[in-house]
Amino acid sequence: MRAKILVSRVAIFVAILALWEIVPYYRILNPLFVSPLVKVVEALPQVVRANNAQIPGGILYNFGYTMFEISVALALSIAIGLTIGFLIGYYRIVADTYEPFVYLLHALPVIIIYPILYLTVGVGYESKILLGLFLGVFPMIINTAAGLRQTKESHVNMAKSLGANRLQIMTRVLIPSAAPSIMSGVRLSLGSVTVGVILGEILVARRGLGVIVTNTSQYLSQVPEMYDVIILIVVIAYTLYILIAQVEKKLIPYESR
Repeated sequence: MRAKILVSRVAIFVAILALWEIVPYYRILNPLFVSPLVKVVEALPQVVRANNAQIPGGILYNFGYTMFEISVALALSIAIGLTIGFLIGYYRIVADTYEPFVYLLHALPVIIIYPILYLTVGVGYESKILLGLFLGVFPMIINTAAGLRQTKESHVNMAKSLGANRLQIMTRVLIPSAAPSIMSGVRLSLGSVTVGVILGEILVARRGLGVIVTNTSQYLSQVPEMYDVIILIVVIAYTLYILIAQVEKKLIPYESR
C-alpha cells in the first residue's frame, strides 16, 4: 500500500513538472509570465549567490528570516489556540460568552487587519508574526473546541464512576479523544500562518521571501527567480508539515489513516 502511495505521489509530481514545462513552451500561457521549468532551474544558482537590491542580504538570510517568522507565529497559534479552544470546549459559559466573538474575528478580512498591525508595531518581523498568528489561531480554537465536544459523554461518565477527578478526566479522556481534531487544527493553522506571514512580507516589509517575490516580479527578466523563491516558500511549508505529521504519529499512533 505504501509503495502504491509513493508511486502515485511521484507520478503526480512528475506530471506537474511536465505541465510546467509544456504550458509555456507551447504558449498556452505567456512564457514571459510563466517561466519554463528549465529556465527556473537555470536561475537557481544565481538566486543562491545573489545579494543585491532585489535580494537584500542574500536568499539564505531571507529564507531563515521567513522560517523564523512562520515558526514563531505557528508556535503562538498552537499555544493560544489550544488554551482558548479548551476553555470554549470545556466550559459552556465560556463558549456562550466568547465563541461568537471568535467567529466574528475569524470572518474579518485580513487586509483590514494588517495596516493596523504595521502602524502599531512597525514593519519588522513583529507585524508578520502577529498577522500569521491572527490567521493561524482560529483553526486551532475551532478544532480544539470541536474535538472536546465530540467526546462521548458515556466515556466521561465512566471515568467519573471510576473515581477520576477533573484533571484526570481532562488528561485521560478528553485530550486523547480530541487529539485527532487538534492535530487537524495544527495542519490548518500551518497553512494559514504561512499565508499570513508571506502576505505581510509582500505588502510591507524590508526582509523575507515575500519581499523577494515582490522585487523580482517587477522585472520580466527576473520572473524565473521569482518562481525559485516561491518554490522555497513551498519547501518551508512542506518541511513544517512533515514535522507536524511525525509529531502526530508519535502522539496519536492509534489514529488510523
